[in-house]
Amino acid sequence: EARSAEARLLESLNEHAAASIAWSRFAHLAQGRGNLDAIVALRDAVRFERDVRKDAATTRHLARIGLSMVPGDSAFLEAFAGGMPSLQASSAAVPTLEIAAPVASTAITVSTQVVSTGDATEPVHSANNAKPKAFADLDEGEATQRVEDLSVDLRRNPNDADVVAELVHHLTRLSRSMDLLALLSARLEEADPQTRRSYLPDTIRVYRELAKHARSSDVAFEAELYESAAQMLSDELARD
Repeated sequence: EARSAEARLLESLNEHAAASIAWSRFAHLAQGRGNLDAIVALRDAVRFERDVRKDAATTRHLARIGLSMVPGDSAFLEAFAGGMPSLQASSAAVPTLEIAAPVASTAITVSTQVVSTGDATEPVHSANNAKPKAFADLDEGEATQRVEDLSVDLRRNPNDADVVAELVHHLTRLSRSMDLLALLSARLEEADPQTRRSYLPDTIRVYRELAKHARSSDVAFEAELYESAAQMLSDELARD
């Protein structure tokens, strides 16, 4: 508590370099605690590094500590991804994964290039009514622009399930896996129980693919985070 209070005081005095050091010391001490006060303070540290100092590397480091304390937390995931809710992250900055389409009968290979499944459209789950919904398969440039347009729509109406469903479709095909994860995690936090359940399979799938990629890259820490989050959501889905 003393470290977080010191950091906040230094920030209020515009001593940003000193505040950053204080927040880093706090984060080091907070690891493994997991109590609510430490988590709230760590979110404040992430906000400071991201919004005030605009230090992406430190923001990501603090977010990783946060995820080790509360796997699947949407605030830490958004900071870790570095792109949500504005969806600014570059597809080149995230791994190329193989992610099954939410309701498609066949899997698609996701890459930074447009992927064709042989059909003009591909069914995607709509959280409103759990029925497949078709969206056009755009080329990479068109899909990227469509994601930006949809992100504006989502900020205007965060509860628009059709916008979310189309974002899931395009982000999956563009291999923007961290953006996709941040989007779905944010929806899980805000959704009513029925809608939350409709998002669980896609979120679990992305967690598992990210864990697989982390294992293959020999990044055990991240793999364990993703595996833990996937298991937690799988257990929740099994209980319902």
